[in-house]
Amino acid sequence: MKDDKRQAAPATLINASVRAAYLAGVYDGFFPVGTLRAQGDIGVGADDRNNGELVMLDGRCYSARSDGSVVELADDALVPFASVTRFRPDRRLRLTGPLPRAEFEARLDAWLDGPNRMFALRVRGRFVRVVAGASGPQPACRPFAEVYPEYHLIPRDGLHGTLAGFRRSEEHTSELQ
Repeated sequence: MKDDKRQAAPATLINASVRAAYLAGVYDGFFPVGTLRAQGDIGVGADDRNNGELVMLDGRCYSARSDGSVVELADDALVPFASVTRFRPDRRLRLTGPLPRAEFEARLDAWLDGPNRMFALRVRGRFVRVVAGASGPQPACRPFAEVYPEYHLIPRDGLHGTLAGFRRSEEHTSELQ
């Protein structure tokens, strides 16, 4: 494991809506993708009516749908929930593998700097298996706890690519609401 520390400007996490509203079933899009793109270049969220998982990578927004397709979203597409930031890494962690997910997460958590910080992550590599999940379009006000058991889990084996997301160390994850 190699740790390369660099200086970076303070980052800002921009949220379109709040997680509690999304979990309560507020799925109608209201926030334009173009506005998200003006605020960041990496992020995650939900597509309009929860019709897919939103991923922003390198300033491009994609919706991973329940049928396994991935579509790029236009700037005028509306989303109900997203968190984005400008990806400016101040540290890099290089790991060799293969690593089981639990070991990868343990190493990552040990490497992250302390509590009460959110980290934007870009993970490039070869992945033995990636499992993505998404639902089809949902009616408003259906709580996410009812939707999630119906998610279509789509495994993909032998992928080479980039994963994007946010993480806090494991010991502090339960504090997120």
